[in-house]
Amino acid sequence: MAHKHKGVLTIIQGEVGLSVQGDERASIEVDGTFVGTVSFEAAGHPDGVFQAIQGTQMDGGASATSCTAPETFTFDVRGISRLKARCSAFTSGAIEIWLYAE
Repeated sequence: MAHKHKGVLTIIQGEVGLSVQGDERASIEVDGTFVGTVSFEAAGHPDGVFQAIQGTQMDGGASATSCTAPETFTFDVRGISRLKARCSAFTSGAIEIWLYAE
């Protein structure tokens, strides 16, 4: 069953997360007008430590563990319990985050 979550990042270290346990794929859509960096992180089990996870740009572009401009990334989340977008650097604006999983 597909599920989603939306949030807005306006401070450094702010984050938006989603449980992806049992899902195969997920995406993080980054939107808004901002100056900052969004890092993609995942934990392998509910009490696990978050680590960087590499996603692939939806437009067929490069793979990355973070972004500095609006873009959508897809992730293989098999074996992962939580996926999140974390604001690792921030200067101004509002970073809109949509997380989708299925």
